[in-house]
Amino acid sequence: MGQTGLIACNAIIIWGSTVFQIIPQLVLVPFLIKNIGESGYGIYALVWSLLLGIERLEMSLQSGVIKYSAAYLAEKRIAEVNKILSSTFIFSIFIGIISCVTILLAAFMYVDRSKEMAFSLGMIGLMMLFLVPTTPYLGIIKSMQHHYIDALARTLSQYIGLLFVVLWYQIVGPSVEALIAISAGTLLIARIVQLPLAYRLVPGLYNQPHSFDLQTIRTIMVFGAMIVLSALCGVVNTTGVRWLVGVFVSTTFVTHLAIILMPSVLLSQVVNALSITVMPAASIYKATGNHLKLRELLLHGTRYVVIFVMAGIIIAALLVHNVLIMWVGPQYKFLGVYALIILGSTAVLQSASCAHHILKGFGELRKILLAFTTGLVVTPIAM
Repeated sequence: MGQTGLIACNAIIIWGSTVFQIIPQLVLVPFLIKNIGESGYGIYALVWSLLLGIERLEMSLQSGVIKYSAAYLAEKRIAEVNKILSSTFIFSIFIGIISCVTILLAAFMYVDRSKEMAFSLGMIGLMMLFLVPTTPYLGIIKSMQHHYIDALARTLSQYIGLLFVVLWYQIVGPSVEALIAISAGTLLIARIVQLPLAYRLVPGLYNQPHSFDLQTIRTIMVFGAMIVLSALCGVVNTTGVRWLVGVFVSTTFVTHLAIILMPSVLLSQVVNALSITVMPAASIYKATGNHLKLRELLLHGTRYVVIFVMAGIIIAALLVHNVLIMWVGPQYKFLGVYALIILGSTAVLQSASCAHHILKGFGELRKILLAFTTGLVVTPIAM
């Protein structure tokens, strides 16, 4: 299958998976608010946003693996790919340990009479030991432009998680701790099952400690450090805001904020599904000097994303109030106008999604960092 076919195949499958992933999210919000209350759901939203924030930072390492592995595989340099896998695997274990210790310390120091937050943070901390080391393998799979594998695994895990949560709440009883444990477990399983596929997709691939190469780590970390800084802008803009609200206002308001942000989160997920394979494709085209394909990739990709985003805003403007009433109840209808405001700003950001991924494929990360810092940190703080 050619590059165009791979991009189209990934976009269709990931987009379809994203649509199916929306259903468990929509079902869980009113179900959880009803069973564990707004305060309980606020704790879940805080802890899960922390996990997603860490995952976004962890993706920086994955992005480096994707970029350089895609170029090396295009040039048939399998030995270099093995260096990347072995080196980043050892490095990711180190990162997992640091993340685990940091979160466990935060759980120990957090003031929480119910102990729900401390337990949930502890669960996430332990999960880091196993979650982060899977990152290089997912990067190898995605460097082959098989992003849809992760999308399908995540979709299946969300439905399994939803089923287990409902059954647990019906048989044992509702609790925040069970919700976090089930959600974390299904996410981890969704990633572990993909590891054997990396070896199947790349003949000759191996992961051995003696292949660790410090220069390879430096190369990827220079790339990854800029991605981390860019991801931090998004974390400050979303996860940071939720935690500030949770600490200085209440976990109830975190629930309201989660409802306001849901349309923007869904839009970002769908647009990302359309453009996520652009980065490895851009890296391959650059390595092979195919500038014509790069130009087509930027123009056609941006055109399709803008059309989709505009359609999404129009549909949201017409239906947001009715959807809120049906989804979480008439008492939350007043949140519709705020959801639309945030959705509009997200739409502007996502319209440049293809350009963002192409710049990542080129390694032009300073430009990305400048745009993200200005748009997601400096401007919101100034406003």
